[in-house]
Amino acid sequence: MEGIDFYKYVGGIVKGKSGKDEVGDFDKFKDLMNYLKCMARARPEDKQLMVTGLKQMGCVVAFAGDGTNDAPALKKANIGFAMGYGSTDICK
Repeated sequence: MEGIDFYKYVGGIVKGKSGKDEVGDFDKFKDLMNYLKCMARARPEDKQLMVTGLKQMGCVVAFAGDGTNDAPALKKANIGFAMGYGSTDICK
């Protein structure tokens, strides 16, 4: 599944009643997680949505990235790994 299709299918990120980020359609997100094996052409907001949804499910999330586009998901994850010597400073 491509990132933009994933984002549209689950309704993106919305502010919940508590003011925290949540998945727009959490039931669709949970159902999709049973089948999703790979996400292609993921944009920064797609990665952040994935981390948000997994944390909303109660998962401990680790995320690895090396560029500025990975920074939002790295920050939101429980554990973030800046990969390689070429990682941007914002990831580190």
